Amino acid sequence: PLRTAWYGATVMARACPAKIDILGLWMRSAEDGANVAIHGPSMAPIEDPHPSPFGALTNYATSVARYDSPAHMQQSIEIAMRDQRISEQLGKPPLVEDAVRVERVPMVRVPIAMPQTTVDIHSGKVFEVRSYTLDEFVPFSTSTASPADADGEALLRWLEDKFMPLFEAGGGRIACFLAQCDVPAQVSSCRGDDAGPPKQSAVNTADRSPNILWVAEWDSRAQADAFYAHISADPCAFKGNPFAAPDGSALSRYARIEITWCEGLTLGSLIESATVGSHYEDRHFHQPRQH
Repeated sequence: PLRTAWYGATVMARACPAKIDILGLWMRSAEDGANVAIHGPSMAPIEDPHPSPFGALTNYATSVARYDSPAHMQQSIEIAMRDQRISEQLGKPPLVEDAVRVERVPMVRVPIAMPQTTVDIHSGKVFEVRSYTLDEFVPFSTSTASPADADGEALLRWLEDKFMPLFEAGGGRIACFLAQCDVPAQVSSCRGDDAGPPKQSAVNTADRSPNILWVAEWDSRAQADAFYAHISADPCAFKGNPFAAPDGSALSRYARIEITWCEGLTLGSLIESATVGSHYEDRHFHQPRQH
């Protein structure tokens, strides 16, 4: 029921007067939907990456939408939330019970890793949704969609010189690669509690939203495991990454690495290629962890 409800709400958002250009929706796989969070410097699991009044949360779904500008994004969201069908869908079970934390993170495309402006989802693949929360990350410029500091520039060089060649040799394909821009993230909830009605319940807004989101497409989990084993054994793989140790030995500024194995649901594009926007929104939906 949760899966059907999320897909239905996403389709409604595309069909409502706002015509939100949702490029892709990834939902945790029913067969192998692992969701893990890791502390980069120690590579130890984070047992409760998103503390909340409702207990430990886990990422259930991620969507990426495209807009012409931050103002267009905000206007589109406001129009969608005034749509009665969407409002009713979000305010009834199972979403009102399970969509405990909803993150909306404005982002820009990183062309080195994502040359295309759309998201292509191929059938028969498995999808790995990765989000990174980085210490001392300076958001990319909204106006230029480019890094705003030397670390951002160094990250792009590392992606181009080191990571992308290794990744492509490993057989993977990047469906999308986005970096947080200088528009504040929004955190909300569909669940109500004693403090108020749905969408106003207490979520932990101090819980940092991701700075980097990328989605990898693999033929199998075994193919992905082989790639990560190879890159972990390469002493030079992370050298030059400004968020890793200078010698590349540790991911010293990766406060949280979150990985969710998903199925990809393509929704198609609503915007013609001549008028595509350059601003993207990464949206994460967290539900209570199942024990």
